[in-house]
Amino acid sequence: MPSVDPGPDEDEEVAVENRRRGLRAALAGLSWRSAVLVGSLGIALAGWLPLLVICALGWAADPRIGFGSVLTVSTRFWLLANGVPAHLGRGLLTLVPLGLTALIVLMVWRLSRAIARRAADELIEGPVRARRQSDLRALSCRLALWFGGSYALLLGIATVLAGQSAELGRALVCGALIGGLCSLLASGRVLGWAPVGLSQGGWSAGVLAGVGAALAGAVLVGCARLAVVLVVNHTTVTGAHAALGAGGPGSVLLALAQMPWIPSMALWACSWTLGAGFSLGQGALVAPIGSSTGDLPTIPLLAAMSTGDAHPAMIAVWLLAGALAGAVGAHVCVRARHDDARRALPEREFLPDEGALYGLIVGVLAALLLCLLALLSHGALGTRRLTELGPLLGRLLVLAPTVLGAGGMLGGFATALRLGRGGNG
Repeated sequence: MPSVDPGPDEDEEVAVENRRRGLRAALAGLSWRSAVLVGSLGIALAGWLPLLVICALGWAADPRIGFGSVLTVSTRFWLLANGVPAHLGRGLLTLVPLGLTALIVLMVWRLSRAIARRAADELIEGPVRARRQSDLRALSCRLALWFGGSYALLLGIATVLAGQSAELGRALVCGALIGGLCSLLASGRVLGWAPVGLSQGGWSAGVLAGVGAALAGAVLVGCARLAVVLVVNHTTVTGAHAALGAGGPGSVLLALAQMPWIPSMALWACSWTLGAGFSLGQGALVAPIGSSTGDLPTIPLLAAMSTGDAHPAMIAVWLLAGALAGAVGAHVCVRARHDDARRALPEREFLPDEGALYGLIVGVLAALLLCLLALLSHGALGTRRLTELGPLLGRLLVLAPTVLGAGGMLGGFATALRLGRGGNG
């Protein structure tokens, strides 16, 4: 009987299913402990190899640099992405490339979820819904312990091999946090146990979603500001490349080397949109109400960020955009709280002042989380001129809750008022 070839739709479905099972299939022959160890090593290599390639391209342009120096520098930059300060010459680099850090966290998150599913099937009998929460919690904590310990061990070994033994303690702490905490949250979520949850009912229902929406909106406003700055100052960027004498390949290499710091720059721009501004080193300040930068080292991204004073109308537009982010978060929260209240007591009326209170809470909490992200984007690129880079945290701690809180309060009030009048929006 002639065989029937599968159609293109069936081939596509098979390919999608194979991609979904790819990670779990790769770990199928290993115990869950071995999978954690191998996965930790794979994550470390995946984060380090791109940096090695970039440094090797620089070495190819100037072979007088020993390849051992290439290995050391790439390893120190990888450690910097994991929160460990990098010693380069007499300079100390503490400005974390948050773009690479986010990729590392994402890899830990995805791998932890895959290993957690497999470990649950291996160690806990019965269907998922019938498994006891105590067993799931214990398994999640064991995965976090193994992941945190293995990743901390890798960071410690890399720190010693890179000649930074003085940073060994920090490397172990950062490895435990990145590997252990991310694994705990990821495995707990996939196993049906939420180590941290604010949407279990009561007054907090919808608050977490609202805070997330407000924070995402504020960061998007910062990204928009950064994009505008880079487009408007593209001649400054190209001039900085020319001043460094970078040709075509050199410009590409320089752009690749700066890309991991773009998320940090977006958070700086976010601080600017909220009125706080940021520092570009000792005596260098960039803020909406006034800037004073002086002579900065020729780094294209820093040169683009050191813009002069903005027009008052544009300052107002950016501030309103930040307040709008708070209003969006308040809308999400108040809608969720309104629906929850109507399910519990259909006759209960959700008052506008209650919506304003929820909006204020959402805006302030989102602002505090934004300040925490701004703290992570703060650091140094040396010991002289560029020792203080990043948002002005004191100002941001005051202005961010003010702007996002005010926007959230107005947005919550308006949303509750509209819902009280029978609107659907």
